[in-house]
Amino acid sequence: MTVSVRYHLGEPHETIGAIAMSTRYIKVSTSHLRLGMFVTDLDRPWLDTPFPIQGFLLEDKDDLRTLERFCQHVYIDPLRSTVDLTSRMALVIPSNIKLTTYVDKAPVEEELPRAREAYVRTKEVIQELICDIQTDSDLHIEHVDAVVNHIVDSVISNPDALMWVALLRGAHNNVYTHGIRVSVYLLVFGRYLGFPISELHNLGMIGLLLDIGKTKTPRELLSKNGKLTAEEFEEVMRHVQHGVEILSGFTTIHPEVLNGIAQHHERFNGRGYPKGLFGDDIGISGQMAGIADCFAALTSHRPYGNTISPSDALLQLYSGDYFHRPLVEQFVQAIGAFPAGTLVELSSGEVAVVVRHNRVRRLQPNVLLVTDANKQLLERPVAIDLMNQYPLGRREPLRIRCGLPADAYGIDTSAYYIGRSPVEAPRSLLPDAAA
Repeated sequence: MTVSVRYHLGEPHETIGAIAMSTRYIKVSTSHLRLGMFVTDLDRPWLDTPFPIQGFLLEDKDDLRTLERFCQHVYIDPLRSTVDLTSRMALVIPSNIKLTTYVDKAPVEEELPRAREAYVRTKEVIQELICDIQTDSDLHIEHVDAVVNHIVDSVISNPDALMWVALLRGAHNNVYTHGIRVSVYLLVFGRYLGFPISELHNLGMIGLLLDIGKTKTPRELLSKNGKLTAEEFEEVMRHVQHGVEILSGFTTIHPEVLNGIAQHHERFNGRGYPKGLFGDDIGISGQMAGIADCFAALTSHRPYGNTISPSDALLQLYSGDYFHRPLVEQFVQAIGAFPAGTLVELSSGEVAVVVRHNRVRRLQPNVLLVTDANKQLLERPVAIDLMNQYPLGRREPLRIRCGLPADAYGIDTSAYYIGRSPVEAPRSLLPDAAA
């Protein structure tokens, strides 16, 4: 009997199956192979490949690439492998990162004020940093360190709060709002994987600073409405080098931060830049930064491309071979198919904004209903928990039909903050009304 699984500690999760496990051997796509796995069988006769023996321990990257060239999948013996194939993300996370477990310390409503304050202060610091770079003034990296501490604390307390703020207030893409969103996604990603606080701090720094080199890129190229020429694209690609050069003189910046910035445009299939690194030659921070950076770009307003919904963006990340698929799966689990702050269309035709996730049912979050079925804005948004719906005078419970781009139906999502907009919970939603 073969069962589709994803390696994860804790409760089982809905996922896109990438690996299948039998009673003894594990069927693994060759694009997911790692050194330390013991290859016990192939999807073709051994004589059709350059391997002289049947069964061997993967210890050489050349053997790994040869397997990818000749096979689509192989069978791994976990008992004879030298890497742990049963713990969460053993296929991805380096063994020197000691994982921990986080639990929410506050509900999203309580965390929102601190999240807003952290967002505003971070935006101010990044604006000051960019101004200092452009005017050749002294850079105060210690200010960036300080705000990263604040956003790390907020994400550890409740990841949905800062995702909500960053998504609703940073829908328009520029160097500082994009960086904040990438930083938040990286922190939520790292928190979900269980990275320790020191590693979360590095991820937060990478997100905020990965595009700092664009301050040296001609503004007309960044705002060009249309396809860049080959020469223009070469110039834009130099922002990675510019960023590393700007930051490399600061001894307080951790080497992992510089590596993540240097590698955030490298791709798992070797088609990234600036070095064209392949697979595991890209560090874990660079891989994670690439996923978060691409997701933030796809879901933001851009002069050179259409804004797409978060769910469509996640599908794009997974369907190609630019990123390590098991890591993309973990990113989806971390932020949810419909991240906090996302616009969604419900089965009724009404539009809502996702407020917080239900950790058990990720596809049934808490939402704010903001339009009627005709897409007309409601005077007072309505709070609904899609997992625990009380009678609403409807034939069927509400569910999410699809995700929507941030600019769908001309809705200004920046207006919808808990505590800023009037929110109405109809009596039929309250437990005592169900009786």
